[in-house]
Amino acid sequence: MRLWHRLVEPTAAITDTQHHREARVIAGLSLALIFVAIGGILVTVSRYTDTQKVAVLPACVGTALFVYPYHLSRRGKVQGAINALAVIASVLISSAIYAVGGSTGRDITYYYIMVTLFISAFSRRFYTFLWVAAVVVIIAVFQLFNPALEWSDTIRGPLAFNVFGAAIILTVTSFWNTREREKRTQLEISERKRTELLV
Repeated sequence: MRLWHRLVEPTAAITDTQHHREARVIAGLSLALIFVAIGGILVTVSRYTDTQKVAVLPACVGTALFVYPYHLSRRGKVQGAINALAVIASVLISSAIYAVGGSTGRDITYYYIMVTLFISAFSRRFYTFLWVAAVVVIIAVFQLFNPALEWSDTIRGPLAFNVFGAAIILTVTSFWNTREREKRTQLEISERKRTELLV
């Protein structure tokens, strides 16, 4: 536990508590993604066919990309790390769906919800709306490139899942942010009252 704390602790001096916490969360998330991906590759590589083993190299390169947001977050560049993590995850998921194709590729589009969850947690609501619109376009383009797949299955499946999932995520994060703002306001009022009493 102490080693993990040392690995995610920002090396840059950050005075703002929330900024410091976000830097640690992003560093931890990036590191966890690296460990999970490496573990997944090591566990499953023995079961791959010769043609599937060729796909291990791009997977390793993709995993290595998460070192960049990890590095940024430890240096205190939280917004850059958030953007990098979202872009890398999006590119890897998109690459996988087009590389695999067919119904399996369509199934991989369900993973876009993780990026939606991440963006809604760390960015403004506007960016989440933009991202969901981009996901709808990506899935529609994928369907056009795979005419053997039924449009109705794509709409009822990953498209509906990503849109309704985003709506639920936005509702929950909006409620959470409102609660946090209310807590902060109450804290500021109590601090002001305490100061007035001391005066």
